[in-house]
Amino acid sequence: MQSHEIPTLKFADRHVQPILGRRKTATIRYDLEHTLRIGECVHLCDESGDRFASAIVSDTGYESAQWIADRGIDGHRSYRSVDELLAELETYYPDADLTPETCLDIVYWGEVWE
Repeated sequence: MQSHEIPTLKFADRHVQPILGRRKTATIRYDLEHTLRIGECVHLCDESGDRFASAIVSDTGYESAQWIADRGIDGHRSYRSVDELLAELETYYPDADLTPETCLDIVYWGEVWE
């Protein structure tokens, strides 16, 4: 019987308190390692890889950087322009060739528990 590993989402330490305080309930990813399904449990980890909470995926999406910057994502900070979004993403993905047309994964979660 194969064991089922719970997928993880790693976050910069500055995001931990907003997540625990329910102010951040979504993430935008370029290199999502797992295909996450609605209803699936995920572990939320800090920069060092330590789990600080778990959550249930409530929705997922796939949109261009331009679409995200123009419309915003509920539960995530907004951006004044696509260039601002791309500049932030480049801090996480320095080797990626990110453009306004780059498609990004969006993951939403509801309740989190420690």
